Amino acid sequence: LSNGTYDDYDGTLTNMTGNEWALSSAFGADITAPTVSSFTSTTADGSYKAGDSINITANTSESIASGNTLTVTLDTGDTVLLTSAADGSTLVGSYTVGAGDNSNDLTVSSFSIGSVADLAGNAMTSTTVPSGSNNLAGSSNLVIDTTEPIVSSVTVGWGNSLNTLEDN
Repeated sequence: LSNGTYDDYDGTLTNMTGNEWALSSAFGADITAPTVSSFTSTTADGSYKAGDSINITANTSESIASGNTLTVTLDTGDTVLLTSAADGSTLVGSYTVGAGDNSNDLTVSSFSIGSVADLAGNAMTSTTVPSGSNNLAGSSNLVIDTTEPIVSSVTVGWGNSLNTLEDN
């Protein structure tokens, strides 16, 4: 502690002018920065096309302050802003599937920290993406498929004819 001493025996903090304060578990107890522990979604498993909306949630290792933000990058290349609406351990956002987006199982590839701090003011610094069951693909089965089907050939069976309509 700068500008003061801690007395291990009587549980007080004394500053340089002699003022004393009783130490509590809240004083100086939290010096650990929050981390992202998992990415999840409340959107039902299934296949999604352009224009569909998918919820993305970042869960943190401890409570964070309201208004914190992260920007996640999905394996589709799209980015989604996640925000904590209240003090708690989640940041939430919505991904809208765009034309040309495709993923066999939607996952978070990376994220950047806008501003994330716990209730004690410790700022998040780690951008390590949770893996396995702690990433979106491990906890959900969200297939993104915006590829239009293409007819590559037409086969006509023996004895059948293929008629063409013409304008006359």
